[in-house]
Amino acid sequence: EWPAFKWWVEEALLARQRQISALTSGYWTRTEKFGLPLPKSVAQCREIDDESSKSGKPRLWKLAIEKEMKAVMIAFDFRGHTRPVGFKEIKCHLIFDIKMDFTHKARFVAGGHMATPDPNVPIYASVVTRESVRILLTVASLNNLALKAADISNAFLTAKCDERICFRAGPEFGDKQGQWVVVVRALYGLVSASASFARHRNNVLTNMGFTPCQADPDVWMRRNLRKSAIAREQAKFLDKTNSRKSSATNIFTSRDEALHANNYSDSEVRISSCVGT
Repeated sequence: EWPAFKWWVEEALLARQRQISALTSGYWTRTEKFGLPLPKSVAQCREIDDESSKSGKPRLWKLAIEKEMKAVMIAFDFRGHTRPVGFKEIKCHLIFDIKMDFTHKARFVAGGHMATPDPNVPIYASVVTRESVRILLTVASLNNLALKAADISNAFLTAKCDERICFRAGPEFGDKQGQWVVVVRALYGLVSASASFARHRNNVLTNMGFTPCQADPDVWMRRNLRKSAIAREQAKFLDKTNSRKSSATNIFTSRDEALHANNYSDSEVRISSCVGT
C-alpha cells in the first residue's frame, strides 16, 4: 500500500501473470519441435521410443530420463511408503525439450508454487549486473588478462534445501515408484533454490580466499598468490644485492618498491563473476 509501489505493482503483477499464462499454454499445446514429437509425460516418452525402436532407432527419451534421474538422485531421501511427518507435500515432474542439435533433454523439477513460503527461509538471490561484466571485460582487455568461463552442471543440487518438502515418486523412479521422497537439495523449481545456491556459492568462494567487491557483491576477487610469491623471492634477491652495493641511486632495487610493483603493476587479479544462477 506504499505510494512508491502502489502505482506500478498491480500492473506489473498482471503483466507477469499474462506472461506466465502464455508460456504455460504454449508449452502444453506444443506437441512437436524441429519436426520431432515432444512428449509431456513419461508415458508419452515410452510410446515415442516404442515407435522409433521399430525402425531400429535408439530410445533417446529413455536415455535422457536415465541421465537426468542419475544426476538428481543426490537430492532425494527415500522414506518408504510412510508419509514423512512435518513435511509439505508437493508435486514433481519431468519436463522435456529438444535442443538445436537434436539432443533430447529431460529436466526433473519441483512444483515449488504448491508450497507455502516460510518467512524465515530466504528466497532472494542477486545476480551480477551487466555493467560489472562490461567493466571486467574492459579491464581484462586493457591488461591482456586471460578470460575463462565455466558451467556447473545441475548447480542448484550442490546446495542443501532450506524447505521441508516431500513428494511421491513417479514412474521415472522405476522400482521406487510410489515411495515417499524428502527433498534434501535445492531442487529446480523450489522458491528457495536460488537463494540456497547463492549462499553455498558464497561460502565456497570465501573458503577459496575470494572477497566480494564493495560496488557489486556478485563480483568476487582475490590476488594472484603465485605472482605474489614470485614478488617476495625477487625482493629477497634485491635485498642481498643491496647489501653488496654501497649506493643504489636511480636503481630500482628497493624491496618495498619491488613488492609494490610486482603486486600491483604486474600482478593478475583473479576475478570470479557469477552471472546468474
